[in-house]
Amino acid sequence: MATKYRKIDPRIWDDEAFDRLNAHEALAAIWLLTSNCTKRCGYSVTTTGEAADKLRTDTPAQALNTLSTACEQLGWLIEHTGRTIVVVALPRWFRYNPPTNPDHLRGAMSDLRDVPRCGVLEQAKPLIRSHLDEKYHSLYNSLWIEHTTGSTTPCEHQEQEQEQEQEQKPPLIPPEGKRLGGRKWLTEIPDDFGPPAGFEAGAGREAADRWLAYRSSNRQGYTVDTLKPLLYTLRDWGVEEAVHAIGTAINAGHTRLQKPLQTRSRHRRGGGVPDPEPNPARYEDVGSAASEMHTLVRQRSIDGKPPNGDDYDGHAKATDSG
Repeated sequence: MATKYRKIDPRIWDDEAFDRLNAHEALAAIWLLTSNCTKRCGYSVTTTGEAADKLRTDTPAQALNTLSTACEQLGWLIEHTGRTIVVVALPRWFRYNPPTNPDHLRGAMSDLRDVPRCGVLEQAKPLIRSHLDEKYHSLYNSLWIEHTTGSTTPCEHQEQEQEQEQEQKPPLIPPEGKRLGGRKWLTEIPDDFGPPAGFEAGAGREAADRWLAYRSSNRQGYTVDTLKPLLYTLRDWGVEEAVHAIGTAINAGHTRLQKPLQTRSRHRRGGGVPDPEPNPARYEDVGSAASEMHTLVRQRSIDGKPPNGDDYDGHAKATDSG
């Protein structure tokens, strides 16, 4: 159960790391700090679909990418567990939301039962505890054991089959890259990652590797967890449009890819066909018709009769005979 009220340091707007975030990433950070998906123990549990809805992104993959970039910039830990679950750890949570007494801490730690068992849960434990008053450290440790040992969450039961499949595959080791919070930034697509069609080799693969290296050099690199949403997005755009978007972004010094105009047009119409080309002959026909109509109207104003010799309604003929 999440608490109703939260505390945010107003100096966050002057924080150097927060200042590097773009508008969507800043929204993601504020959402994690204030939303009901963040538990009283300093962990946030959400889904990619919920994140897409709250962050106003087009797809869940884009929402996951935005969350991952914001977390890496701010030093928060994030893990995409299973198919849709996302777990985020806020290491400095108790610095701004400290317990007021032991019972308060007991209530906050009971929220651990709602956090899926994953790597981030264990990795963030000493970081979160370090921002507690030392008099609570012993109680924190005992409550941690009480609420995490021998208990499971609904997410675990739902994802047991997926975990068994993952155990059969060799672990993915990313190539050397820059580190941030113990995680490596990729500078190329790992060979055993399984890129989508069109990006295994050639121009598509070369452009994707170039984008990974570029983002890494700008301290906004991708990790194994955030690479898959990027590749899904590039696949939807197609190789030609993806290569063009990557080249345009790098040449302009941007750190976010802009969706190609043709792709955006298809999404708006809900179809997969490009916009029809204009037909010059159609405009020539309209021009000819307009010119012919202008000539007929001009003749009518001179003769006082329709150009074909007929009366419109008999009124013109009666006027002329009067």
